[in-house]
Amino acid sequence: MTLPSGTGAFYFYAEPNAFSTFTVQAVAQDGTTSGPVPVDGAGGARYLGFYGTGGARVKTITVTTAAAAQGFAVGEFGVAKRISFTSAPGDTVTYGSPFGFTVTTSGGGAPAITKSGRLPVGVSFTDNGDGTATLSGTPTGRSQGLYPLTFYANGGGFARQSFTLTVDRAPGLRHVGTVHAPAGAAMGQAIMAAGYPVPALTETGALPAGLSFTDNGDGTADIAGTAATGSGGTYPVTITAANGLGSASESFTIVVPEAPVFTSADTASASTGTPFSVTAAASGYPSPTITESGALPKGVKYVAATATFTGTPAPGTAGTYHVTLTATNSSGTVSQSFTLNVG
Repeated sequence: MTLPSGTGAFYFYAEPNAFSTFTVQAVAQDGTTSGPVPVDGAGGARYLGFYGTGGARVKTITVTTAAAAQGFAVGEFGVAKRISFTSAPGDTVTYGSPFGFTVTTSGGGAPAITKSGRLPVGVSFTDNGDGTATLSGTPTGRSQGLYPLTFYANGGGFARQSFTLTVDRAPGLRHVGTVHAPAGAAMGQAIMAAGYPVPALTETGALPAGLSFTDNGDGTADIAGTAATGSGGTYPVTITAANGLGSASESFTIVVPEAPVFTSADTASASTGTPFSVTAAASGYPSPTITESGALPKGVKYVAATATFTGTPAPGTAGTYHVTLTATNSSGTVSQSFTLNVG
């Protein structure tokens, strides 16, 4: 069958002449096909229809069926001009700002317009009933990025249009509270940012030795690694997310708890009748308290507030004195055997 010039859509009904079921198929000159349609010659005609693809007009239709069908009858032709979308194939809007976009068509009177594809939160699609439709609203919630849609026009013809709605959004960072990274233990802290175009993430502030910052290039980043021994303490850092629409920052503190380790010598010497002072020391975070247990020579005392042995050994106290020092913080406890030699 040769169709009128400009035909964009075509349908018809067909049935085989023989009273049995046969497959009937219609194929246009561009390869568009109705697909094989089973039709029962005793049960009535079946609908076959399709549209030209990629803007092509349907020029000729070839209808085939098995020879045993003894031919077929064709009736109720439907020929339509192709409708065209005349509005742009995309629009860019801003998160949090109201907008309206009108979808327009030509060549088909007032076709019904429908769409497929997910819309941003806060945005709706409305067929205006006059060959146009409206995409409108205020993008909110998690809306950002690209939203691929397809518009369809039906009525007096057919058309489809691929459309991309782009929602631009200034950066925002998810809140990060205090991060704990115990010394010697592997850790990872995810950083997440909203925004489109995807924001770049940067970090300022000294990180504990053994930890590093990585921007993953997708609006997320990681602070990860194993805090080194001896790095106990607090580390204030700031994360910044930036794109062409602005920037946002989030500041927080990385705390590296570390169990105590004695850093002072485990022996000291003193002389009777001579004042002396020796201070015990231990690393760790939080700063450990150091306590002492055991007998000391007369005239010598231990001051817990400063972790110091101080005084003047009395005459007759020469000898060796063994005591125990204990360093404690919220990360652990460690003891040291300490020897004071008095001569």
